[in-house]
Amino acid sequence: MTQAAVASNAAAAKRDFTEVELLEMMARYAEMRDQANWCGSFQKSIGTTIKEWLAKHGGLLTDHERGTIARLQLRGGGPELDVTALAARDPGLLANLAKHGCLKLNFQAFKEQAALHASTKRYLYPGKDTIALVVETKADRERQAEALQRG
Repeated sequence: MTQAAVASNAAAAKRDFTEVELLEMMARYAEMRDQANWCGSFQKSIGTTIKEWLAKHGGLLTDHERGTIARLQLRGGGPELDVTALAARDPGLLANLAKHGCLKLNFQAFKEQAALHASTKRYLYPGKDTIALVVETKADRERQAEALQRG
């Protein structure tokens, strides 16, 4: 499907599509998703290789023919809060921050702390539901079945 066709379909999104048209779009969607996933992981791999080279050699990597350069750029992370120290030194402030929605839970870390999880389980409630589009190809289902069989 060309960019013009995609743009045309986007512009026509308010019209009703036939099932045949939707089946074709669904097939293209799955193909593009698979290509995007492959491209994303390949891009990450290439990026890691370039970053490692630049870290080792420093400076710039310049492709004069294409006019492309690569360089490392330090980016400061956001501030981090030492919640453990805050809880020990000023539990009231910690409680106030939590009360006003200033703290976000790392649920994966939370789940890993079984004792803490058990004692606070009564405070968990379901998150907000979202609706996701799921398009599965036969190959997707075969990969999922293989993964289930492997355990």
